[in-house]
Amino acid sequence: MDKIKGIATKVAHTTQTEEYQTTSTTKYIATFLLNKTQITIELDKPILIKENDVVIVVGNSNGSVFKANAYKNLTSGVPTQHDGWIKIGIGIFMIGAALYMLHDINYDFENMTSAGIALICFLFLGGIAWGLVGWSINSELEEFEDDSTPEPVQEDDPNDKTDNESQKLS
Repeated sequence: MDKIKGIATKVAHTTQTEEYQTTSTTKYIATFLLNKTQITIELDKPILIKENDVVIVVGNSNGSVFKANAYKNLTSGVPTQHDGWIKIGIGIFMIGAALYMLHDINYDFENMTSAGIALICFLFLGGIAWGLVGWSINSELEEFEDDSTPEPVQEDDPNDKTDNESQKLS
């Protein structure tokens, strides 16, 4: 995963609603330029980036477009927005489903069909993949704090004798 920090320009927001029977889901999509790189981010929550905001994004380059998985807006102080924990949760659920299926058949592979074995392998390996993607996103986000923390400012100590002496001599 790569990280880009810069000033967001040409910011555009859209939403995409998908309906299935009685439920609907809304995806929030933002596209903008960051250091002359086209950025696209798609999340389940509104994306709070405005024109000329200083932003850090984490994601992967997909040809000419950088697909961001998470962002942090340093101008407005918006906390990090990402779906990393959701991906980890899906991965844990898939691994749990695979282990439950193995337990349910009492680990009897001889009487199991190849489709059943393929399903268990798909759930187990898919769960590992989803978990690793979520973990990768979350580990990259730890570096956000390093980039957004201002440098400490050393203040004058009124009890420091050397400073007081130099002020008296002036």
